[in-house]
Amino acid sequence: MALDASYPLPAGIVPIPENELLPPRYLVKRQTPATPFKLTDIPPYNSFPCTVLQNQKITAPGHWQDVRHIILTFKDLAIKYEPGDIAEVWPENPKEEVDIFLDTLRWTEIADLPLHITSTLTGEPLQTRFSPPTLRALATYHLDICSVPRRSFFEMLKHFSSDEQHVEKFAEFCTSEGQEDLWDYTTRPRRTIVEVVADFWSSLEIPLEYVLDIFPAMKPRRFSIASSLKVVFDFWLDSLNQMHPNEIHLCVAIVKYKTNLKRPRYGVCSRWFARMPEGM
Repeated sequence: MALDASYPLPAGIVPIPENELLPPRYLVKRQTPATPFKLTDIPPYNSFPCTVLQNQKITAPGHWQDVRHIILTFKDLAIKYEPGDIAEVWPENPKEEVDIFLDTLRWTEIADLPLHITSTLTGEPLQTRFSPPTLRALATYHLDICSVPRRSFFEMLKHFSSDEQHVEKFAEFCTSEGQEDLWDYTTRPRRTIVEVVADFWSSLEIPLEYVLDIFPAMKPRRFSIASSLKVVFDFWLDSLNQMHPNEIHLCVAIVKYKTNLKRPRYGVCSRWFARMPEGM
């Protein structure tokens, strides 16, 4: 290859074979507590909890799209934002999808046991939403299991299948010739990671150490803020008031559509919003 010719490796160093499984990025140890334990909620860095003051549909009855006016309120916090600012929201995966994911991988019996997860490079513990982390908490808050898998997902998955036909299919998805088949299987029907795992469950044996290498991490979803903190004059009270003190208003279109698969497709965050009751 031209790159190898231009930048040869130092003497004594050889490339890692493409089919070699690299060591996991994290050490995952399952713990069996002697007494019941309680999960401690640790909000993501630089975030804060809020309450849904309003979750109201604003599109006309019978309209093809469900658009929500969502008002988030904050206690004892002086929220400040400017026109054009965005709100980052950390969603949760639906309970039914999490249950299918855990059951398909035969992890239900150990899903609620505490885990000790540390980086293999630094020895630092993994920062997750709940401490100590469990498989159920990871699948609910940390892993993006309802996303459409990428090619790298199948590159990892082929190392943990005992079925030669499945391994060949995963390997084909990772080749340039197999990109059209990968598109038809995943992107075109918007097939999720949960559904892919369910399709190949019979041959998959995924070690806990590789959970965080195989499944992508959840990322916050970004929404433009639809409210203003502009100060207005109240002629009746003869005073200056903020229009929306300690509130952030969002206009959220609920993503729901159909593909050639039987189950409807949803947006992870918008479905979470759609189910969010007021006062939560």
